[in-house]
This record gives sequence, C-alpha cells and structure tokens, in this order.
Amino acid sequence: MIIVHIVPKDVVGGVETAAKSFVGADANGEHSVLVYFIAGQNQSLFNPLHHVKAFRFLMQVKPNVVVMSLWWSFFSTCMFRIVSKGKFVLFLHSQKRAHKLDSFFTSLQSKFADCFFCDSRATEKANGNFIKSKEAYVISLILNSRAKPVRREFYNNPKFIFWGRLARVKRLDKALIFFENIISELPDSQFLVCGPDFGEKTWLESYIYSNSLQHNVKLIGQLQHCEIKSKADQCDFYLQFSDYEGMAMSVIEAMQMGLVPIVSPVGEIHNYCTDDENAVLTACPETAAKRFLTIWKDKQKLCRMRENATKTWEGSSCYIDDFIYNVEKVVE
Repeated sequence: MIIVHIVPKDVVGGVETAAKSFVGADANGEHSVLVYFIAGQNQSLFNPLHHVKAFRFLMQVKPNVVVMSLWWSFFSTCMFRIVSKGKFVLFLHSQKRAHKLDSFFTSLQSKFADCFFCDSRATEKANGNFIKSKEAYVISLILNSRAKPVRREFYNNPKFIFWGRLARVKRLDKALIFFENIISELPDSQFLVCGPDFGEKTWLESYIYSNSLQHNVKLIGQLQHCEIKSKADQCDFYLQFSDYEGMAMSVIEAMQMGLVPIVSPVGEIHNYCTDDENAVLTACPETAAKRFLTIWKDKQKLCRMRENATKTWEGSSCYIDDFIYNVEKVVE
C-alpha cells in the first residue's frame, strides 16, 4: 500500500517534524509512506506552480491513501480526489482555525475526506462541526518514547527556550512579559526563541530592542530538529503561552528532553501537564513568574518536576506505529 502525506511547507513545527520522522524510517515492509512538502522553506505557497507539482506527484505515485494536513493542502488534493479511487484522510492539528480562509478550506476538505486523524482528543472534540458523523482516529505524536534526556544540575541562572512558529497564536508577547519579570530578579537569565517567522519577527525584534533585552533574549531563527535538541540541552525550561493548541508536540518533546514546561493549559496540554508536579500551568505570565521564582529556590523540587516530566511519556505508543496502524483501519 502506498500512503502519501501532503504537508504545505517544509518548516519547523509539530506537523512537519512528525511527518519527517518517516523519512529514512523502516515503518512497515508492507507499506510505502511518502511525505510531500508543497513548498520548501524559502518558497511561497501563493505560487500556484507548487500546487500543480504536488498534484502531478500524486498522479505519478497513485497512492492508495492520501493524508492531508492543514488547509493549504486543499488545492492539490482536491484536484487529485476527482480522478482517484483511493482513501482521503484529513489530519487535524489544532482546536481552532487560524482565520476565515483556514475555516473555509478546511470545511471543503472535510466534505471529501473519508475520515479524520486528530492529534489529540481535545482537537477531535473541538472540530466536531467538521467531523460530524465520520470516523476520527487520534494519532500519537510521540516520536521516540525511549528518549533519554541529558542529566545535569540546573544552571546558576535559568535558561528558557521556545521553538515553533513565530506566530501570534503562540503569544510570545506573554512569554516576554513572563521573562521580564524573571530578569528583574535574576538578571543573567536567558531566553532562546527558535523558529521561522509567521508574522511576529519584526514585532519581536522591536520589542526586544525597545526594552533593552538584547543581552537576554536571542532570536535564533529556524533550526533543524537535531539543532533544536542541541540548544534544548543547554536549557532548563520550555516556555509557551499559546492561545490554543492541539496536542502541542513541542511541549511533549521538551518534556522528553528533560525540560520543565511553563505553559498555558490549552488543547491537550492540561491533560498531560500537572501543575506543580511536572509543569507550571497557567495562562497568566505574571502569575507564572511569581510561582517560578518561588520554585526556583527549591532545587530538589525542580529536580522532581524534571523527573516527572520525562517519565510522563515513557512507554507511550510512537507516531510512526500509530500512523500506520490507523491507516490500516481506514482501508479495512
């Protein structure tokens, strides 16, 4: 069986990282899983030629199952649906749609999809208006349940990291408010921000300059997954105050790497992050900062929280296995 996963753009993000895990992996000898990015890192999705090329790729490969992620995948997969007898799966990755275009095209995709994949129960529940009476399967986003984090003492000053899209929904403004509260007490603290620009970079650069944060906040830009892990190994805490999420794969990865997440309780996060046990869980940056400064003084508690964070995902099913298992259910 040939399975093609269509992803809009080759950038750093949970969707893309999970899809790339199939590259070079021996998922199942009976199946061939191909991942196709419509546009590269420096290419525009507004160029119709990229969508035509994606359609041509589908015509050449003739997959038995097409998995579509995000609304930009609509154009090439819609054209292929007209001439294909294969199964079509719409993979939903978030509780909410980013804007009206996202909502419109996701609605169209849902009409010709045979079934749905969801990155979490929270995503499945929030997208009931698209799923309706069709089947939906929740897919694990754990890339490696046997990951072993670097074990070391906490640094003298806390080091925070965020990786993902530099987009409004990630609320990096809240992260900076939190961080400013921290450096008022711990002036040598560091905050690394890694990811491609989705409209927030100019604002972030201006805010950092205007508030004299250049010494403490570093905009790293887009990194490969292995480079992110290298940066994360130099940090203690993962920082994210998103307005909404699905499974929030970056939070899961951070926990597996031995980082304590300081995150807003949105999407599925509140189901695997337990406040004061393996995370600091609040949507208010000022409250998070006060609680963090108290916890920071108790290194034994921090070690317990880090240990709890890494143990959260031990023995979980992995993305590749879960993806294949549920694709097989689709074609039964």
